[in-house]
Amino acid sequence: MTASLLLLTLIHDAWLRRVLIRPLTRLAKGAKKLAAADFSHCIEVRGEDEIAGLGRSFNAMAESLERTAVSCDRLRESEARFRLMTDSSPMLVWLSDAEGGITYFNRSWLDFTGRRLDQELGWGWTERAHPDDREDCLDAYARALEARRSFSLEYRLRHHSGGYRWVLNVGVPRFTDKGELSGYIASGIDIDRRKHREHRLQQAKQGTEAVTRAERGLLAAMSTRSELRLT
Repeated sequence: MTASLLLLTLIHDAWLRRVLIRPLTRLAKGAKKLAAADFSHCIEVRGEDEIAGLGRSFNAMAESLERTAVSCDRLRESEARFRLMTDSSPMLVWLSDAEGGITYFNRSWLDFTGRRLDQELGWGWTERAHPDDREDCLDAYARALEARRSFSLEYRLRHHSGGYRWVLNVGVPRFTDKGELSGYIASGIDIDRRKHREHRLQQAKQGTEAVTRAERGLLAAMSTRSELRLT
C-alpha cells in the first residue's frame, strides 16, 4: 500500500509539474521580460486548457505592447524632428491644446520675449501682449477656436529689449482621426518695420490730403473774391 501511495504521489507531482508548475513558470518568466520592456519573448503554449488560453492572451498582449512601443518610438522621433526644425526656424512657432492653452513655444519665441518656457505656457504669453491689443487679440482667437477655423492676428508683443513690436500670427486647427479638434499650430513673424512704414505712408497720405483740401479752399476763396470784384 505504501509503495502504491508513493507511486501515486510521484505521478501526481509529475502531473502538477507538467500541467501547472512549468506553464506558470513560463508565464512568470515572460511577465518579468515584459516588465523589462522586452516584448520579443513569446510564451510556449501547449494544449487547450485555461493555462494555455492564458499563455495565448499573454502573447497577444506582448505583441500589442510591442506595436504600441514602436508607435511611441516613432512618435517621439517625430516630435524630436519637429522640435529641432522649429527651434532652427526664425519664425515664432507655438502649439495649443483643444481648449486654446499653449503647450509649446519654439526657441525663437522665447528668444523674442526673453522669457522661460514655463512663463509662457498656458495663457502666460498674454502678459506680453500690449494692453491696448490684448482684448481684441484674445476675442479673435476665441472666435476662431469656437468655430474650429484658421485665424490671422496682428498685435504688439513685448520684446526682450523692453519695447513692443508688431507681430503677425497665423494659426490653423489640428484634428484627430475622428475629426475632433486637438489644438492649433501657429507661426508668427515680426512685422514691426512694415507697420511703421504703413503708418508713415498713412501720415504722408493724410498730409497730402490736408494740403489738397487747403489748396481747394484757397482756390475757392480766391474765386469768390474775384466774383465779388466783378459785381
